[in-house]
Parts: sequence; C-alpha cells; structure tokens
Amino acid sequence: MVDWGDVPTWVTAGVALAALVAAVRAYQDQSAGLAKQAEAVELQRQQLTDLTRLQEREQANAVDVELRSIDGAQAQVLSLDKSEPVPMLVVTNSSKRPVRSVSCKLSAIGGDDSVDRLEHASAYGVMALWAANPEAYVRVTSLGMDINPGADFFVFVEHASTMPVLKAGQKGTFMWGLAYTQNSSLRWLVRFTDDAGLHWEIDTDLHLKKLAKRDW
Repeated sequence: MVDWGDVPTWVTAGVALAALVAAVRAYQDQSAGLAKQAEAVELQRQQLTDLTRLQEREQANAVDVELRSIDGAQAQVLSLDKSEPVPMLVVTNSSKRPVRSVSCKLSAIGGDDSVDRLEHASAYGVMALWAANPEAYVRVTSLGMDINPGADFFVFVEHASTMPVLKAGQKGTFMWGLAYTQNSSLRWLVRFTDDAGLHWEIDTDLHLKKLAKRDW
C-alpha cells in the first residue's frame, strides 16, 4: 500500500501552490494591464501635445510673407531724386485676430555667397485697396491712370522698423534702402507676436518657428 503521507498537508500544499500560481498570473495580468494603461496615457498625452501645438500655430499659420519691389523714393527710403527699385516685404495677416510687434530683417547675399549683416527695415507702411478708398481711386483715375479697383496700393506709415499692430486681413509692408533687381538673392526674417502672446519667426524658406522669447 502506497504511503501518501499526511493527506491534509498535501491538500494544504496543493491549495497554496494553486494560490501562488493564481497570484503570479494575476500579477502578470495586472502588469500587462498597467503597461497598456501607461501606453494609453502616453498616447493621450502625445495627442494632446499635438493638438495644443496645432492650436498654438493656428493663427501664426495664417501669416504669410511675400517679397516684392517698390520705388525707393515712393517708399521714402531713398531721396526724392532717386527712382530705383528697393526690396519690400509684404506681411499679410489672414487670421481673424491682430498680430503685434511685427519686425523684419533683410540682407543681400553676394555673388561669392558671402552674407551681409541682417538689417532692420528702414520704414513700414500698409497696402490698401483702391475699392476701399474711393476718394484716392477717383483722384488717381482723374489723372488718366488705369487702375484696377480690386488691386492694392502702397501707403507710407512711418520711418521705423517695427509695426505695432497688424490688423486682421491687413497687409503690412517693410522697406530697405537697398538696390534690388529680380536677380537679387536676399534672405530675410520676420518676427511677430500672436494674439495669445506667443512669439513666432518666419524665414526666407517660409519656415515657421515658435520662439521662447524675442530680442528684436
């Protein structure tokens, strides 16, 4: 006859072993559950970060920059007896809110790829629509000039490098007293502060970058 020993002891040991196995499985399940929960929390955090970034950039994305030329005398960055084109940056605020402290720097790049120091704009103005200025339109067309009422025209504002406020839908202009031709190779930076107080920079390649702070 086989001696099975103390049956209650064996039963107790079996119960303990089953409990241990169950505990290990529960721990594994709990660990897996916690890992999945941590992954879900991290995914939510990343999604919230991405959403916040998109919301932050929403107004800044609606600010565009275009390089044009303008007569230096008309822009009041050259003497009245000089009639030659100079560079003009047009900053368009297509958002529904104003942006503030709009400032631009520009530099010409030489043929040897040397770069002159970036210079602040000498003056700024705005582009106004003829259709919104009937008196100006009548005055100009009375001189025999053929003007498209849907086009815009330059209005000088001030000899300063920073435009305090660029209103919603407005085009700000920034001029330099530099010779300019269609073959000119220029680089520029535009900085502004959005309606939420965030600082932004747009470069020649139209890359938009958020700034922690501004020093100009």
